[in-house]
Amino acid sequence: EAKLARAAVASGKPILGVCLGHQIIATALGAQLRKGDAPEIGFAPIKRVDKHDFFSMWDKQLTVLHWHNDVVGLPDCISLPDSAELLARSSDTRVQAFRFGSALGMQFHLEVCGSLLDEWLDEPSMVKDLKAAGGSKSQLREQFAQYDQLLQPLAEQVFSGFAARCNSYAQTLNK
Repeated sequence: EAKLARAAVASGKPILGVCLGHQIIATALGAQLRKGDAPEIGFAPIKRVDKHDFFSMWDKQLTVLHWHNDVVGLPDCISLPDSAELLARSSDTRVQAFRFGSALGMQFHLEVCGSLLDEWLDEPSMVKDLKAAGGSKSQLREQFAQYDQLLQPLAEQVFSGFAARCNSYAQTLNK
C-alpha cells in the first residue's frame, strides 16, 4: 500500500485515505506513526488549521466520528513531510487531516452512514474497543443521530470534490 501511495502522489493521481488509509499515506511519505495515548472512539471535535477547497464549508471547529488507536506524529511534533499542509487537528490527535500534493488524508470518518455504523456496532471486536474507550452503543447511536445531518453536506463536499479531482486527472490522461 505504501508503494502504491507514493507512486500515486509522485504521478499526481488523486489519492484519498480515511483512517488507516490516512496513516498509510502519511507514513509512505515519511511521517511517523505511533500508538495514541488512548483510543479516540466516538464523536469529538476537530479544529480546522488551514482552509482548503475540500473543507471550504467547514467552520473552525467540527464534531466528527473518530475510531482509531494509532496516530500520525510523535508526541511532541506533527511529523509530516515538509511540503505537507496540515488541515485539521484535535486535542488528542495532532494530525486529523492533511494534504500533500494530490493526496488527502483524514483520520476521522466522514464516510459513515447509519447502515455502516450498524455494521460496526454488530462487530464484537469494535464494540469491545468502544466499551474500552468508555463508550456505549446507545450513546454512539444518539451522537450519530445528533451530528449526522450536520456532517452529510461536508461528506458530500469532500467526496464529490475528490471525485471531481479524479475526473480531472482522467481527462488529462485522455488528451
